[in-house]
Amino acid sequence: MAVISIFAGALAGLVLLFALKLLEVRRGRSLIPAREKLDSAVTRCEKIISARAPRVQSDAFMHAIHFLAHEVVVFLQRIFRSLERGAGRVARSIRGRHERIVRDSEPSSTFLKDVAEYKKNLDLPPHVPAGEEEQDKTI
Repeated sequence: MAVISIFAGALAGLVLLFALKLLEVRRGRSLIPAREKLDSAVTRCEKIISARAPRVQSDAFMHAIHFLAHEVVVFLQRIFRSLERGAGRVARSIRGRHERIVRDSEPSSTFLKDVAEYKKNLDLPPHVPAGEEEQDKTI
């Protein structure tokens, strides 16, 4: 519930910022008097940081980043696979509790034993092969 409220607050803040920017554009002036000074200060800081930041575009650096990303993905994949196996074991154990194991092909209840005996003692009509019609259909 806290995550939802944090998300809603952040979303409302973003909508408020866009609404203020739209209002500033329509009026042609900023609502906060110090806005121009703050914008210029942020722009200067961004230029200073980007000028001092090293420009690394070597192949070795890119290979190292690729290797690191690959290792992280493989590590996460192993973790998720072990979690999946554990979940599979749990699911199989839960499913196994509802299935009855029949041993020696004998029914597990007395009712089923009685039904099996009854079926064995029934006088069934003889089997008629397909294509041949029965003479007497009064069963």
